[in-house]
Amino acid sequence: MEIGYKWILYFYKNMTTAELQVMAQASNNYAIGDALHKVKYESSRTLPGKAGVVADTHFHGIRIHEEIRGLMHTLRANGIDVYVSTASIDGVVRVFAGNPHYGYGVPPENVIGLRLAMEEGKYTSRYQPDSHFNYGPGKTVGIKNVLVKQKGYGPVLVAGDGDGDGDGDAWMLRDFNDTAVGLIVNRMKKGEIGADSQQAATQLGNPNARFVLQGRDEHTGLMIPDEKSLKYGKDELKLLA
Repeated sequence: MEIGYKWILYFYKNMTTAELQVMAQASNNYAIGDALHKVKYESSRTLPGKAGVVADTHFHGIRIHEEIRGLMHTLRANGIDVYVSTASIDGVVRVFAGNPHYGYGVPPENVIGLRLAMEEGKYTSRYQPDSHFNYGPGKTVGIKNVLVKQKGYGPVLVAGDGDGDGDGDAWMLRDFNDTAVGLIVNRMKKGEIGADSQQAATQLGNPNARFVLQGRDEHTGLMIPDEKSLKYGKDELKLLA
């Protein structure tokens, strides 16, 4: 997993932060306006390589969520700082999290992500020497290095959807004794995030639930007032994978 992520980051080599963020904003704007759809990608059949022909399906399109914007603004209005932990390069996510055009209002220093070393104002293909792989258990490390180090305690609320292969957010949802509730955007995943979702399912209706589920409709990309979710291409709400 870490090797694959580093390979993706090589594409940013020799770009300035400003160039990267202009590209990120253009990509965000395109995806917000694009229809939600799945595309199957397949490697060359004429140049299969040692791995043979590799195929995968990617879900295209992103949406701005009023519920998340409202939650972030309400937390800040009550003196609670909002952070974003990401397995992407921090400079890319700072655009969506902090640009006023999208409305989330997260300051750049509150985005914890992968960090590339810079030379003469441009990205290299190396991590910063003091950084770490901010994925899976690494997200807990990042929160400890930034949030806990500054404040002396962990997050009161953690929200996640699994990301990657379905378990990228599971550890940060459960690793801090200070966390009162873990909010899981229900993508009906298995693995580690699935275990947290199973626990949430047993606590439905409990006002003191440690984990709660938030459903969404994958046809619209928007949240729905239900713990269950509607998968793309399906017509029946489901609670768990």
